[in-house]
Amino acid sequence: MAIGGLSFWSLAVAETAEQQSRCKELLPAEKAPQAVHFMHRKTVQISPASGPAGIEMHFGRDREPEIQTQTYFLRGAPVPALRIGLLGDIRSEGTGRALPVFKNQLTFAVRRNYGDRRNANVRVCYDPKSPQEAKPGHYVGTLQISAPHASAQALPIVVTVSSGSTTWLVILGLAGALGAWAARAIADAQRGPKELTLHSFGSALIRFRSLAALVLGLCAGVYAAFKLAAPADSTFDGTFLGALPVFGAAFGATVGTKTVTDLFPPSKKEEQLGLAGGELKS
Repeated sequence: MAIGGLSFWSLAVAETAEQQSRCKELLPAEKAPQAVHFMHRKTVQISPASGPAGIEMHFGRDREPEIQTQTYFLRGAPVPALRIGLLGDIRSEGTGRALPVFKNQLTFAVRRNYGDRRNANVRVCYDPKSPQEAKPGHYVGTLQISAPHASAQALPIVVTVSSGSTTWLVILGLAGALGAWAARAIADAQRGPKELTLHSFGSALIRFRSLAALVLGLCAGVYAAFKLAAPADSTFDGTFLGALPVFGAAFGATVGTKTVTDLFPPSKKEEQLGLAGGELKS
């Protein structure tokens, strides 16, 4: 009984440790600052040190935590006076789904900028995997940077999460190109003077114009998959429905290429096989 209880406790501890955010170690949560001395309360200012402020993160297959830094200029207040907070949820523009930010999954910290004592580095860490995995999407939200006696500054945060899975892209790309290739070969074989046979179907498959259509269809599928999943702001979710455009691109390119090549006259070998390009041969 004691051994069983110990085993159960060990599994529970292991599971809890596995679900903890990795940001907790990479970027410890900011502690509440002690009392700070303000040099000039009426002149406390916060502003981005260079260019417009913004945090942009992208997560693909690896799902590793990411830390980004935004530097702020402080006037009239020491670095420990700076506060960071999240204004509302960080939500998906497409579905309205909130980005999970549980248990230090989204962590903030303020660090001194040793290059210029008037500047402070605001560091933001997000762990897309634990304790709750973020679903694919393009999430937009706002952090607030503030200090006593100063006007708060908005820090936009954009988090893009893509699936990283290519399984459905490969399956639907091949299905589109191979399906169109086989369908057009069946149509060509049925145009001959004889009934459709396995031999006539095979002959139609290996025609140069059929193979050219297949190659271009596969290329179109690869291009569509690349455009869908490769960009840094891709929100491809790795699902069947999300990968359907790849099927359409591969199928359409194969059929279109075969239709164009059928406009050319048949070769001598095609005439011998009774395959007359795009024209019916009696």
